[in-house]
Amino acid sequence: EKLVPYEANGSSFHYGVWLHNKIYFMRNPLKGDDEKERGLWMLDVEQNTLMQLTQHNFHSSMVRAYKGKLYYFNRNTATYIYSYDPATGQTGKIPTGIYTDDTKTSIYYVQALNGKLIFSIQDDSINGTELYEFDGEDVRMITNLAKGKYDGVGDISKPYNGKIYFSGNTDTKTEHGNFDLYSYDPITEQVLLVKEFVKNNKSGGYPHRFYVGNNKLYFTAVGAESHKQVYEYDDATNEVTRLTNVPNDEKGKFYPLAYYYWRGKLYIAASSDTGIFPFNNEQLYSIDLSQKPTAVNTAISTPQVKVYPNPANTEARVDVQLPRASKIVLTLTDVSGRQVYEHHGMNIALTHSITVPMKQYATGTYIYNITNDHGEQLATGKLMKQ
Repeated sequence: EKLVPYEANGSSFHYGVWLHNKIYFMRNPLKGDDEKERGLWMLDVEQNTLMQLTQHNFHSSMVRAYKGKLYYFNRNTATYIYSYDPATGQTGKIPTGIYTDDTKTSIYYVQALNGKLIFSIQDDSINGTELYEFDGEDVRMITNLAKGKYDGVGDISKPYNGKIYFSGNTDTKTEHGNFDLYSYDPITEQVLLVKEFVKNNKSGGYPHRFYVGNNKLYFTAVGAESHKQVYEYDDATNEVTRLTNVPNDEKGKFYPLAYYYWRGKLYIAASSDTGIFPFNNEQLYSIDLSQKPTAVNTAISTPQVKVYPNPANTEARVDVQLPRASKIVLTLTDVSGRQVYEHHGMNIALTHSITVPMKQYATGTYIYNITNDHGEQLATGKLMKQ
């Protein structure tokens, strides 16, 4: 049964917001349709009536409820955040202060969490794709993973136990580097690496198609040898478990598209074609989670340290990935054993990034030493000054 006698071409009911027995959604008619009907609409379920609330000339993002109002963006520019107050019918336009090249900008994955709107902005000419947040007054950039024009952020999850999870890339050599699983906590404002995926010669990682259910986070990702499979993340144990091992060969591709949890089972809609849009030949799978395998591909078990550039001239970057969250202390000594630098990390985290000033030091070899907040040595190595 059709709810309303209306052909709502270009309407996005599935991206809408349910509020007080009404559905608020964006309508973006295709070119050639009546563009006067482009804007925010409301479907009153009890009255079975449809009403246009705003009118504009741009393609809108999904709408989100936030602090009693509805917010959305122009999909092709980040210059303004648009608002609509259902109580008063008033509209608003909030400048973000973000310069964007309109021809290269897209806004995706708007989520509301802990009093903030969190979204990603793609702007190839400046920052690539990164996470931003809006607290009702100001907009600020959260991440800067792949500095410059490269894509640092991919898909974003719905809130899961107070955090947003997303696929992140730190590769600044190509626009499509290896994407790993990251989290963002809007309370502590920490961005942490949750799971690193090993990259093979074709692709790796890129967590996407996120789903929150059974108090777990489920997603599709690409392993080094397993191609696209279903993964589960449990924040209580910080474990990532691969749930499927479906063959991906020349006869067909397993491409998980959507998930739903019900009574101990995870149901998966997956394409058996190549995974290229449009998706055809979808099949329905189920996983009995009581019979799931033990955790595989979990977070790293030993500290990993990356120092660059090495040799360094003016400064060096030290990135530390820990198997468990901790504060760290980094010291730098010369070959005679004299300590020349010390850094005390203030935050308990899995990932630390430290910038070491090198300009004032003499040319030569220095030894870095990294310990945790209990004084246990985590790593040591050489850092060259040129």
